[in-house]
Amino acid sequence: MATKKTIEKLSECFPASKAEHLDIKKTIPEREALTLLHSGFVDCSYSNDECATYYLNREWGSDGAPTIAVILAAKSVLYIVCNSFDIEIANFKNASKAIDFYKTEFMGSK
Repeated sequence: MATKKTIEKLSECFPASKAEHLDIKKTIPEREALTLLHSGFVDCSYSNDECATYYLNREWGSDGAPTIAVILAAKSVLYIVCNSFDIEIANFKNASKAIDFYKTEFMGSK
């Protein structure tokens, strides 16, 4: 379970995001939440999103940013990598693999 401290650190860039989809965020294992945090991801969840979302806070241009969406599927956490148009590209059962894919797919590196 992600701790309140880690959830707050992930939402420092966009404090209003902290309260969005808190039920999902609390379900993310702490080590997975820390992996997102230490990899430079920030919480960018909005109230009109269907789930918690994270991205690398950088200039992505007018098309928007690719994200990692976090959902609960059959009582498990699933990390879905989406392109800038919110189209699912791949999904993973752990944050590290989702992050590696994200960085390779959208940034050309790991």
